[in-house]
Amino acid sequence: MNSFQIEMDTILLFLQNVNNVTILKNEKDISYEVTIKQTETTGDHRQYIKKKLRELGPIKPENSLISSYNADLTIYNGKKEEPKIVSYKIVNFYQGKSTMSPSLMKLVDKHDNNPYVGVAYPLQVDKAFIAHIFCFLPLPFTSSSHTNLPVHVNGFFNLDPARDHVLQATTGQVGERDTNIEWNELLIKEVLPEAYSKLVKDLIDEKRTPSEVYRSLPYVSEVTSDLWKQLLPPVFQRVLKMNVFHTERPERTLVNLESAVFNVFDEKEREAEQEMKNAVIDLIKRYDENLVLLPEHLKTLVISWNEYNFIPGVYPKFISAEYVANLLHRDSGYKKLSRGTKIILLNYFLQYASPENYKRFELIPTNDEDYFVSLTTKDPLYVCSDEKADLFPMVEKQLLSKLSDEIKKKVLTLKTGKKLLVLYLFKIAQAQVGISIYLLFVICLGFFIQSHHKIFKLSKFLNFPFEKRGHIVFILFCTSLSVG
Repeated sequence: MNSFQIEMDTILLFLQNVNNVTILKNEKDISYEVTIKQTETTGDHRQYIKKKLRELGPIKPENSLISSYNADLTIYNGKKEEPKIVSYKIVNFYQGKSTMSPSLMKLVDKHDNNPYVGVAYPLQVDKAFIAHIFCFLPLPFTSSSHTNLPVHVNGFFNLDPARDHVLQATTGQVGERDTNIEWNELLIKEVLPEAYSKLVKDLIDEKRTPSEVYRSLPYVSEVTSDLWKQLLPPVFQRVLKMNVFHTERPERTLVNLESAVFNVFDEKEREAEQEMKNAVIDLIKRYDENLVLLPEHLKTLVISWNEYNFIPGVYPKFISAEYVANLLHRDSGYKKLSRGTKIILLNYFLQYASPENYKRFELIPTNDEDYFVSLTTKDPLYVCSDEKADLFPMVEKQLLSKLSDEIKKKVLTLKTGKKLLVLYLFKIAQAQVGISIYLLFVICLGFFIQSHHKIFKLSKFLNFPFEKRGHIVFILFCTSLSVG
């Protein structure tokens, strides 16, 4: 009784002739009841394969037989609560002789085995979901029957005498292979992937949400059994060649692995600040790329791609500074981005890209809110602290003050020797001069630098006596007039 209560919400999934199971306390009171009902209105998909095999008699079908349908399981626990309804996508598959491998064909003929399997996927999110193994009825739920897959699996498996688990090779097993174990492995590696990939294809064709499709794919890091790990390569080889990934493009295009750009950053960029990552991802969306936002378990798959190597010679495309730079070279639409976004992108390139990749991008913000320059600008750039920027009029398009010290330092380093003016501003109190003389000094200095295009530092100027400062201002003023 207790065992039935644990398994009753799934017990009917792969039975073809039983639609209802009821346990009564007495003649009138229901203790537990479970009912299965196909939700499609046309065709009896549950019994399709059984009927076809009956028509063929002892002859094995030449072509594969497949049935796919949605079904509702209604579970009533005998209490006054509303019955629980769980919807499933169920796929049953019988391998035809024309597509069998020689190894599978040999065991089918020799032992009269049936290459029959099925998968059942719960369409609602259930955090308590635990996948069961079925040989038409569920096996007892023990640690050895855990697959850690997102689907229930059914098959014509060879089981141990107690019907507790699927027979499988033990660690270090030597000698002639047990054909019962070999059969189980062939079902998992060759037949079950056909049903699994059909399940995923149907979810796509039914226009299920991205989360419903992605949730149906195995969580590679959680499948730990050596037996069930054998299912992963053939499943992913089939599925990842499908247009299974939903892009962020306005038309919600579907693409396969090779055509997708995943929201996974290149290894050296994965520790970047989230704000920076978000800005880059938003930029890629603007450029109408095949950007795919993966859930965590599929991120694990693509990050660990070299470990699994499911499709030799094919590699997922990650986000990198080089890739983003290529987008900006292709289209100058980035110039329409907000000032804040441009500064974030500038910092991204400064941290992760070679200057050759981004030196022509107009991302360096000047004190003119609408004016940006690149590292290749021919005009001199003036760097100063933000609080002193308003003391330097008429050079807003060349003055850089509203940036972090780190970004200023990096830009300064890249521009050194290329007409960069570094202004070490002094406080008016330190200068001990009137505002009119100070402004005259600034104007003269501006003319002087515009004319000579040299790096000019005022740090030593601060140490001069007041009288000498006045002489320097006068000399600069005269020099400016002479070169003007």
